[in-house]
Amino acid sequence: MTPDLTSGVVVKLGHGVALRLKGLAQAIERLDALETAHNNEPTSAADREVAARQVLRKALQAAADPCTYGLLRAACQSDGMTLESAARHIGGGRLAAMDRLYDLVQAGLASGSVGLETVHATAAGHAVVDLVEGSVAEAVALAGPSGKTHA
Repeated sequence: MTPDLTSGVVVKLGHGVALRLKGLAQAIERLDALETAHNNEPTSAADREVAARQVLRKALQAAADPCTYGLLRAACQSDGMTLESAARHIGGGRLAAMDRLYDLVQAGLASGSVGLETVHATAAGHAVVDLVEGSVAEAVALAGPSGKTHA
């Protein structure tokens, strides 16, 4: 399986980051509505840029962890993942699995109700898996059978 990395990995990741930023902005709006001293200044472009970098780094950090990446890859290859199936996948308990699934959800790589329903990989999650798997396939092909590069 060699994913086509020109098919919009950057667009899919960008879309996933944007969805996460919108969710964060909505949470801030709800918080502002509850506060007595309002600070209802709209977020600036600079704020959004900093937050976008932070969300993207969080996504890449989650994908860099072998256990969390394994859950993401499994979620991409199925119709989703329950807490119980995640616990079986990592060979640990439900608490450890929930922590890993929350990492994926917070990073915007998965969505769903963790532990109650099913967690599904998002477009950004699929893009990260495509990026990793495509890069691995390319590296293996370039390295050749002897490990010497054929570039």
